[in-house]
Parts: sequence; structure tokens; C-alpha cells
Amino acid sequence: MPALTLSYEGITVRASLERAVDVQWLEEFLLPWFDRSDDAPDVEVLVSRDPAYYEELLACGPADSRVIAFTMDTRAVDFPAWNVPGQLALYDEKHRLFYLVTDSCITLVGSDPGNEVRMSLMRVLREFAMSAAQLRGGRFLHASAFVTNGLAALISGPREVGKTSLLSYVLSYSDARFMCNDRLLVGAHEPALRLRGMPTIVSIREGTLELLPGMRDSIERNRFITRSTMEEARQPDAPSCGPPKQGRYGLSPRQYCALLGCEPVQWARGAVLLLPRQTRRPGGLELKRLDSGEARERLAHCLFGHIGPDRLSEVFTLPPGSPGQSKPGSDEALCAGLASRLACYDCQMGTDTYRCDTAARQLQQLLLAAGPARPADAFGDMPGDWP
Repeated sequence: MPALTLSYEGITVRASLERAVDVQWLEEFLLPWFDRSDDAPDVEVLVSRDPAYYEELLACGPADSRVIAFTMDTRAVDFPAWNVPGQLALYDEKHRLFYLVTDSCITLVGSDPGNEVRMSLMRVLREFAMSAAQLRGGRFLHASAFVTNGLAALISGPREVGKTSLLSYVLSYSDARFMCNDRLLVGAHEPALRLRGMPTIVSIREGTLELLPGMRDSIERNRFITRSTMEEARQPDAPSCGPPKQGRYGLSPRQYCALLGCEPVQWARGAVLLLPRQTRRPGGLELKRLDSGEARERLAHCLFGHIGPDRLSEVFTLPPGSPGQSKPGSDEALCAGLASRLACYDCQMGTDTYRCDTAARQLQQLLLAAGPARPADAFGDMPGDWP
């Protein structure tokens, strides 16, 4: 059976699938942010597209409890437990999928022989990785990030503040590399600020499409959809991506990079924090340097409501006490640490900003002025709390 073993911040997971093309899709979505690994896995995840077994499980009926499976940006996703003898079973009615849990083995049983199970598999692997990273003292920030010369600029703020628009603009008009669009792991416990991306679906909203003409046509011409590989999208019989769902297109991180002609990067040293505001008025980019107090206050609105070390999946998390686990710092300490270690800017974006490369060059210059990046081996695992 085709398989893929990956690691992320101290956890190793192995996915076994029925088709080699599913392994290719998983690699395309999760690499390079995850690492390939030859280590023995902490968790094994199996995929079974078996309509008959699915119907057998369905007939067992629901139990009287629900279990939190995934922590998302704005909510926790829970599923009903199911009366399957000898193991914990959860039922995802929307995707017609069962999660069967036995010790450190997860089996996904789906009724659809197609590609729908791919996203659920990816989310299981990602949830284990996010939980492990947070139990080791890391924190996830609601942020996008691009990298120049080994240094990262974070773009952070509440939902729909313009993070994806600003990120897409910079990547389109410069040689910057893509780190993440939504979830950024902060693993900083020494003077250098180590950041690592976590792959997520990249949602392209109508507002971004209006600011960057040509992006919509490129998405539709390439027929990018998140559950297909880029090779599958190039096939003559590939499905159209169709009109945007709920006012947005969804892309895999690799599809997003291909769309903008940029390269992905796993980690970098944090140097600059951009807190964007879309003025929706004519004008270009206006930058205002913030002191640490102002930046700390703004950062408090950039934390996830349902992602944190005290808000973990009840099933896709290694048990407490696993090697390397440590007590996380507080939200206040996280914001204070970031505000003191980053050059923080209020970043007002007028509608003229997106028409040429002037602002992109200006933002890249902020990174170049921050100094040279440190080598990868200077970071290590960085245990401990925020000072």
C-alpha cells in the first residue's frame, strides 16, 4: 500500500493510502512545511474507500456523546461518537466519513471512491502536528508570511483585514517566497524569532480578485481545486473549478505558489510585522512604525479563538506527558514577545498600492534593512517559555 511518513516539530506521522496519486496529492499539499521522515511513526493513519464497510458502520448508530476533532480558525469541529464495538468511532455526516481510533492508529472509512477523503486525511495529519507543536511550547498566530533573504515579514490581523490581498500583491510583484497564508507557528524562545508555516487552504475572496486583475482568469484557466493535484488539473477531463463558493476560490498552497510564480519556504527568522488596513480609498502604501505597546495591543486581536495549547483536539492529539512537551506561555507573553522582537508597522493600503511594484519593493526593503538571517542550525528546538 502506498505510504508517506512525515514529521513536524517533534511528531512523526505515517499515512497509508490505496492509490499512489493520493500520496502525490498529500506531498503536494504538506511539503515543504512538513519534513519527510524515516523514523518510526508516532501515529499511523489509514484510508479505506469501502462503501460496504461504511454502510456496516453506519448501521451501528450514534452514541450519546460528541468529541472535538478539529480546531479551526473560528470554531471547534466536533462529531458524534458512534456505537462501533471495541474502538472509538466518530461520524462526519457532511463528508460521509468515519474516523476509527485504536491506540495510535486512525482509520478513515469513506463511502466515496473519489477524492473527497483527501482533505479529511490532510486535516487529521495537520491536527496531530499542530497539537504536538503547541504541546512543545509553540504558538500559532493568525498570520500570513513572506520571506526575503531568509527573513520573514508577518502579515497579521483579524479575519478579512486584507492579509491575503497584501501577501498576493507582494508575491506577484517581487521575488519573495511564500511561507503561509493563515497559520504561522511561532517557536521563539531566544533572541532570534523562529517561524514555521502550517499549510492550509488559501481562500481567495472577491476583494482580492478585484485588487489583482487577472488572478480570477488564471485560477479558472488552470482549473485549480484543492482536492486535485496540479497534474490532475492539467488533464483534458479535469473538472472546472467553477464559480467561487461562498464568494471565494480555494487553492492548495502549491497551487497558490504556481498561480503567483513564487517558491514555498518552510521556515525563516521573523523580522517585520505588518498590520494591514485597507483604506478602500485612492492612494498608495503608508507605513507607520509602532512602538511595542501599540503593537502588543494590536496583536491581541490576531490570536485564534479556537486554536491554542489549551484548546486541542480530543482525539487527534498525543497523550500528555509525551517527550518534549512543555508548559506554554500566556497570550500576553506571546504578544509582548512578538512586539519587542519585531519591527512593527501599521500598514495602510490604498487602492493604488496594487497597481505597480513600488510598495512591494518598499516592504522588501524593510526586511533587507533588518540584517542577515541566521543559519538553520542556530535555532534548534528552542524549548522553554517566553521571557
